[in-house]
Amino acid sequence: RISPYFWKRLAIMGAIAAAVIFTMVIFFRVSTIEVVGNQYYSAAEIIEKCGVARGDNLLTLSRGRIAGNIMENLDYVKSVKVARRLPDGIVLTVTEYPATYAVTDVLGDHYLITADGKAMEKVSAEEAQEHILIADVVIKTPVLEGLIEVYAEEGKEVKAKGQFTALTTLLAELEAAELIRQVASVSVPTSYSISVQYGDRFGVELGTTDQLDYKLELLKEVISGEPTYATGSIDLTLEEGSSPIVRLN
Repeated sequence: RISPYFWKRLAIMGAIAAAVIFTMVIFFRVSTIEVVGNQYYSAAEIIEKCGVARGDNLLTLSRGRIAGNIMENLDYVKSVKVARRLPDGIVLTVTEYPATYAVTDVLGDHYLITADGKAMEKVSAEEAQEHILIADVVIKTPVLEGLIEVYAEEGKEVKAKGQFTALTTLLAELEAAELIRQVASVSVPTSYSISVQYGDRFGVELGTTDQLDYKLELLKEVISGEPTYATGSIDLTLEEGSSPIVRLN
């Protein structure tokens, strides 16, 4: 015989379980998704690929599946840590591979380098086209994982060092200004004559690396004020305190 006490305990346990399920259904709904550590991809891009929608139940989400969704769809993401932030948020902490840029060595081979000048891998001409291209700089055949050296004819070693410094400064500032997704190529023929190609729209003259962070912020401001179909050139050398010069095609 089952005692009344057993049924009473069973009813209490059922009521608790029902309350827990009710709480999970009504509360703990995702309303905020925060992205930390991203640089190459925007927070919006990462959120779009994570597979979580606002209103999903926070407690039943698979953190492994969320991380897998992001890494499967975004090639520059190396790892993702997913954390719940009760009562209604998740935090996606993203680690990205370093952004890389394509440069040519004296033999005509193509290498990918990081913003600080480290050679990462040798690639084909076709693969190089998928990265920001570095023009007017030729490097010595590099040792992978080592710093590149700009090739210089005898007597022009100082110029080559200036090119290297200008190049790495430019790449670092492009990353800091979050412009690496918009820039198609950079040109550093000398340390005082650097330029970038902004997509297929504008050739941008930057002059020297002086005030480069300001110039790049000014570039974003100038482009935001132009129609989306506008093409041409932008002079941001700012010589003698001059203003930007925009020439439309």
